[in-house]
Amino acid sequence: MALCNGCGQQSTRIRTTMTDDRGRLLPEDQRKEICQHCAPEQFSEPCDPFARYIEESQARPYLYDTLPDGSKRLKESPTADVWAEMTRDQDEEALQRAIEHKRRTRRTAPLSQTEIEQADAAWRDYFREMKAEEERVLDADKLATENIVLKYVRESEIERGKTKTYLT
Repeated sequence: MALCNGCGQQSTRIRTTMTDDRGRLLPEDQRKEICQHCAPEQFSEPCDPFARYIEESQARPYLYDTLPDGSKRLKESPTADVWAEMTRDQDEEALQRAIEHKRRTRRTAPLSQTEIEQADAAWRDYFREMKAEEERVLDADKLATENIVLKYVRESEIERGKTKTYLT
């Protein structure tokens, strides 16, 4: 509960006017407070949020049949539409769209020599970089493997009492 500065009564709801008519912020001593007691016309009764709930049968009566007992039941055609939408396989649909697109845009003639050379020139650098990267990775893997093997050899020789110096 809060104390209203307008009438001095305690209230659960207080509204404070912070700006003047032109939208300028008022100093604290000029701000006005009202509550349910001093200005009841400014406050509407709190309402239950579910009081405004509208059932689907009221919002879309054309989709429902009224049964003799007064209850509502969804018509068969919307039920079938909803069921068809729920059971539709989206992956199959996407596959069918892709197949149709491929059929419309498919190339039926083989590449000409000029087109082959253009494609080769466009992709050659890319594949050269990919091969070089693969070789770098393999070299790094080989080096790591050699280091691991040397480490285990050293450890086993130390355990047996033989120590050798390796140049690495």
